[in-house]
Amino acid sequence: MKARKTEIPYNALIDAYEPGMTAERIGVLFDELQEGIRTLLTKIQESSKQPDVSILNRSVPVEAQNKISTALAESVGIDVSSPQAFSRIDETRGNAYTLGFYDDVRITTRYTENSFYSSITGTLHESGHALYFRNLNPEWQYQPVGNYCSGGFSESQSRTIEILIGRSKDFWAYSCLS
Repeated sequence: MKARKTEIPYNALIDAYEPGMTAERIGVLFDELQEGIRTLLTKIQESSKQPDVSILNRSVPVEAQNKISTALAESVGIDVSSPQAFSRIDETRGNAYTLGFYDDVRITTRYTENSFYSSITGTLHESGHALYFRNLNPEWQYQPVGNYCSGGFSESQSRTIEILIGRSKDFWAYSCLS
């Protein structure tokens, strides 16, 4: 296979996670997003309706956070407790991450007593990765095509669970925690 030359060395690193993407294309995309986000953020900050975030400062014991994480993962379809469980949740001291594919997917999350919100968002985010890895076509296991297609696809799944689902009123109203 012939090596491809790149004008910007960073493009070689991007290509490993998002084939065909370039730093220039990412820059254009982010520039467009930045303007819209600034406008939206200004409207939110100037709104008279501000959420009560005092609950985020409460101390929550690690054992309780672990139970919450288990319930959250299961509420989005990650089996971590049945005898047929294909996944589990472990504690990490660093950043949360997910490893594995198909029928062995492992999630980690970090528990901090005075900042339990990070374990909630971390668990939801990593559950999104776990769903993606769990639902790869099992007929393709152990083949190159059986791996995830790009970091962007995996991240979009995890962000969908964390942000769009995990921050919605409907999720919290009807999830296993209500």
